[in-house]
Amino acid sequence: MALGFGSTASSRSIHYMNQAKSAMDKSLLKISSGSRLVSPGDDPGGIAVAMKLRSSIATNDVAKNRVENAKSYVEMQHSTLQSASDIIIEMQGLARDYSSANVDEQAIYEGQFNELKSQLSDLGGGTINGQKLFDRGAGNETIVVATSSNGSATVELDDLEYQAISDDLSAVNISDGDAVVKLDAALTGIGSLVGAVGSDQSTLGFAADYLSSTSTNLESALGRIQDVDLAEETANYAALTLRYEAAAAAVAQANASADTVFNLLMGSLGKD
Repeated sequence: MALGFGSTASSRSIHYMNQAKSAMDKSLLKISSGSRLVSPGDDPGGIAVAMKLRSSIATNDVAKNRVENAKSYVEMQHSTLQSASDIIIEMQGLARDYSSANVDEQAIYEGQFNELKSQLSDLGGGTINGQKLFDRGAGNETIVVATSSNGSATVELDDLEYQAISDDLSAVNISDGDAVVKLDAALTGIGSLVGAVGSDQSTLGFAADYLSSTSTNLESALGRIQDVDLAEETANYAALTLRYEAAAAAVAQANASADTVFNLLMGSLGKD
């Protein structure tokens, strides 16, 4: 019957050392990747939920981008209408000054007045991403913007008829006695359009805030499932390192003990 010196202790120590090494490799992978789900077996249910959350986040981000694009559209409308109101106010000032000016000055005021009318007309043709800001034409009277990830909630952007205001002003001459009155009417019309744009801005702003909050909550939920706790995992890796080093020391000790016994036996046989 063959004798084994330290074989059982050494084998067990090697087994524990290999276990610790495997756990260390996995722990290090979690730390380096930042994810606690490095293999399907770690948490099958968690991985399934994480996949659904990532899908929801992607869908929500699409809706958020859509709303942000719509916000840019109405913000451009508002900026254009603000410019139009500034131009009309300037035209009112010219019309008031015209009546008390001399002939030479009147000619200058009239030229400026007509130039401003031309600018008002040009503003009405503004576009963003190929979409007209005003007077979009048949089939585009209403732009429907989905403000939820599933499309159940929407905001309707009605067409704003700017051209009619511009056309009315194109027939106004600075020499008309009622020019200021007509400009006041045009300014009131621009104010109504600004009110409509403001309503759209407010609605889209609330929708954007909601979608942004939803994205944050979904990202947090996903992080709780898949993100590794670095402090906890680093401590775990340190503990596994100690286990590995202890097992390695035990293997070395078991082998040293076996060598000592073997040498003693060989020495005893040599004396005989």
